[in-house]
Amino acid sequence: MKRLHSPWVRVFLAALAVLAPFTAPGVEQRTTNDGVYTFTQALRGESDYRRECVSCHMEDLQGNGQWVPGLAGDSFVARWSGHSLADLFRFIQSTMPQTAPRSLSAGTYADIVAYILSANGLPAGKRELKPDMESLKTIRFMVRS
Repeated sequence: MKRLHSPWVRVFLAALAVLAPFTAPGVEQRTTNDGVYTFTQALRGESDYRRECVSCHMEDLQGNGQWVPGLAGDSFVARWSGHSLADLFRFIQSTMPQTAPRSLSAGTYADIVAYILSANGLPAGKRELKPDMESLKTIRFMVRS
């Protein structure tokens, strides 16, 4: 029997299946390289981070190297690359602060995400990052190399 699909065709089809959810028709897709938060929002987020997060994730956002993950740098970028900001927002909101998940306002979580984006060298833009899950689903976490 003749083989219908070369290995490359199978890889291409698998890639399409993985990327399909990220390209919904009629929905503008953006990445974190597109300036999805404002500088002012990141400053608020830094203040919130210092109040709520620094005791575990440290001043430099590097975590403790053991059970507290870093929020900036190569391992963080590798972990979240390709995910939507909705995924990151939801994860932070549902797990942090560790002793009281979901205890901060949605706006505060959005500000902290903006600070994390800033700390990872992603550019600020002209509009604030909104804590709206539908909007956050359209933004992919990507860092230019």
